[in-house]
Amino acid sequence: MTIIDYPIRLSCGHGVHDIDDGYPATTKDWTQDQYGTHRALRHGTVCSDCLAHYREHGVLFESDEVAVDWLLSDNNEVAVDCVTEDDIVYRLQKRAQIRRQIPGRKSVQEGKPDRIAELLEEAAATIIQLRGY
Repeated sequence: MTIIDYPIRLSCGHGVHDIDDGYPATTKDWTQDQYGTHRALRHGTVCSDCLAHYREHGVLFESDEVAVDWLLSDNNEVAVDCVTEDDIVYRLQKRAQIRRQIPGRKSVQEGKPDRIAELLEEAAATIIQLRGY
């Protein structure tokens, strides 16, 4: 299959012949800065297979109101609901969260960023992006 076979590329990376074969989708996403990992929203046009995948894994928002509520809520959700506790993404993020809460850690006492925790979260975010969530 070549690009000519599918002249239109959707946000999910898949190709279609007609833009009407794409579906608008707002999904959970995460971004990082020097203070850690933060919730974000990703919006794009995706194929029906990816739409079903996002819906199945609980990362698709059915309305803007639900998306904004999730974005603004503060329930310490570990990034990507579709991972299990034995998944590497969960373990990396959980370890970063634990490191930041250990009262005896120098970075915690000084209120400074924990560089190891940041690396753990960066690795988890990279895995999430590679998986396409």
